[in-house]
Amino acid sequence: MPNYFLDTSALAKRYHKENGSEYMDRILDRSGSRSLISNLSIVELESVLAIKG
Repeated sequence: MPNYFLDTSALAKRYHKENGSEYMDRILDRSGSRSLISNLSIVELESVLAIKG
């Protein structure tokens, strides 16, 4: 089972379509894969998505 630690820019690709989003969708949709993020990524993601609006 693959584990992926996502930084904020990788996580943002899941919620805002941009260059690299399809790649992130493919690897994170693999059966049995697990995604890990830091608590700080939650706060940072809100800021990133507000800017990308």
